[in-house]
Amino acid sequence: DTPPFLNTCKNARKVPPKLMDDAMCRNTPCVHVYDNADAQHKKLLDICMKMHRDVPVLVIAKSTEEAVELEAKLRARLGNDANCIQLLLEYKVGTMTLDKDNWRGIVRRATTRLRKEDQFRITITDPFGGRGHDFDVHDDEVNVKGGLAVIVTSIPASEREWIQWIGRTARKDNNGQYAVVLCSQDSPLSGATELLSDYTMRDVQGVLIPNTYREEWRDRDDTKGLIKKLLALRDEDQNVKLVKAGKDITTGRRLNRLSDLFYKNYPSMNESTWPATEEEVELRSLLCNSYISPRQIDGAFTKFNFTEYDQVADS
Repeated sequence: DTPPFLNTCKNARKVPPKLMDDAMCRNTPCVHVYDNADAQHKKLLDICMKMHRDVPVLVIAKSTEEAVELEAKLRARLGNDANCIQLLLEYKVGTMTLDKDNWRGIVRRATTRLRKEDQFRITITDPFGGRGHDFDVHDDEVNVKGGLAVIVTSIPASEREWIQWIGRTARKDNNGQYAVVLCSQDSPLSGATELLSDYTMRDVQGVLIPNTYREEWRDRDDTKGLIKKLLALRDEDQNVKLVKAGKDITTGRRLNRLSDLFYKNYPSMNESTWPATEEEVELRSLLCNSYISPRQIDGAFTKFNFTEYDQVADS
């Protein structure tokens, strides 16, 4: 496996990107979680507005649709100062045409200071922009202030992709920082918000800080960090989906086999009146089910006196 953050580079001072804290978190790295997308987006825009005065900002949205929505909200909020916003998408908005002629220029401008306004751009992208693009920072002041700020709105399907996303910052020997702003309605938190209770935070008066959770486990075991937990849940989600996909493929193959054998043994005499026979009605009834169990398919093979290993002549 490739070492994380390309630690194989010789004579390089590679510093992993730092998870940002919050004003109320007292220098404790934290993850923000909101009950709905509107509240999530408001927090994300607050961070963008605060950070882009000092460092370039890269927002990695969960989808193209969310990226476009965030751009519109940020433009409305910035008004006349919205020239600092740019979209980095695989396809031109509303089309299936690759926007590759603009990718390089957008990535280059993403880390360039707007001299007139003395601020940096906010680049909004989707998972496409979270991998394979080299956001090179050559500004010493940016490095002093933590480096390119990456803000993510979701937990990806794999840790490999997570490393890619966070690896857009802290490139080469630069510093880097990132923020995580999630919605509890999205996977993997939907239906699993109870795990957040182990990561709650309180202010100096002992009052619970809403929507804010420490990244590290109480005993500071890195393997039990909140992001690690969320990535593990996403892995479980993917495994469930893969198992289901495997079952769906098997079901489809068996139904295709059943249909081939059916039309070999019961050729339809009049397609315009199908289903005309009792057997045809039986087959259609099976195929029209929204869910077909393996037992139902077994029963159909038995009813029609087929075996799945019968030969079907090539047409």
